[in-house]
Amino acid sequence: MGPPEDPRVPLRLTVTRGALGMELYEPIEIGPLSVERLSLTFAGLRFPVDLSGGVPRFRSRRGELQEIVLRLRLSDLARFGSKRVGAPFGPLVKPLAAWSIAGGIGVGLVAEDAGLAFDLLWAADHGAARFVLANARGIGLAGPALSVALRACDAVIEGFGERSGRIVTISDVGGRIGRALLPAVGARAPASVAVSFGDLFQELDELLVGLDATFPPSATSDAATRALELARLTREADDALAESRVDEAREKLLEALEQAPRHPEIVRLLCELDAAVPGRADLHQEPVAVNQRGGRVAVVAPLPAPEVRPAFGLVVVVQVPAPRPLSASVRVPTVQIPVGADGVQEPGRGVVLRRR
Repeated sequence: MGPPEDPRVPLRLTVTRGALGMELYEPIEIGPLSVERLSLTFAGLRFPVDLSGGVPRFRSRRGELQEIVLRLRLSDLARFGSKRVGAPFGPLVKPLAAWSIAGGIGVGLVAEDAGLAFDLLWAADHGAARFVLANARGIGLAGPALSVALRACDAVIEGFGERSGRIVTISDVGGRIGRALLPAVGARAPASVAVSFGDLFQELDELLVGLDATFPPSATSDAATRALELARLTREADDALAESRVDEAREKLLEALEQAPRHPEIVRLLCELDAAVPGRADLHQEPVAVNQRGGRVAVVAPLPAPEVRPAFGLVVVVQVPAPRPLSASVRVPTVQIPVGADGVQEPGRGVVLRRR
């Protein structure tokens, strides 16, 4: 590894993994990201190689990415997000907050009369940065917290990422960084197909992650794995919810409930969705049968009148030999969503399953 070839260009020749290549010798910022390291190699070179021309001699040769190390300062992410997220949520009374959580990032938004928080769980997919939106919660919102959180994510990632359901993906991160940096300093953008993400590391208010051609597939945490499974079940419902197609979202959630009976998160979202629709939260006089397929019947029924509250509801699923009307005497499992006195689900409390 030698000294910089040109002090105006942060590239120098190096030997990496037994091959001649180039590397960045100082960090470069791209938005809220800091590229701490970047190295590439040139395939097909035969020794001896004439190095007398330095870096300019090899700028026209396309290399292959070997390593990138990225650092994300959460304070920089918060400033970046604050500039983009206002429209779907409303005017912020304080900047967007971002904090480190186990296996991802927590996000918080505060408006004059509303608050929203959600988690983004790291679930990298080879060279794509992938996050799963989870644990959306809020107060004073006009609709379900998940609906607002999905639209907020859409606003932040516009132009460089995409969302499918509650999964947010930034594809080919290595290639994007290579195309953003190297042509700007006179070199060709490298091939990036070989690099994959490693694990996400947390250092106080910073996150550190690497892409490397030698990395195996990144491990996914248990929480992110569960969130991915839920996201696959609710993808169509989530997309409808993000576009305020409430009736379609509800129908798709009930279909998802058929595949995963009594899933607490699907139940919670159904109850939250009904509570946000005028007139629907008070429909507690009789159960409503919704779907009957393959011997499985899904029914949504609010709590009895003396106990009904805007954020309360019941979902029951019963197995029957063949589709038939439900009898009032059928004893089925019910799911109750605990809420506080103000009608908002209490933090830290789960879903209670009980049989009546």
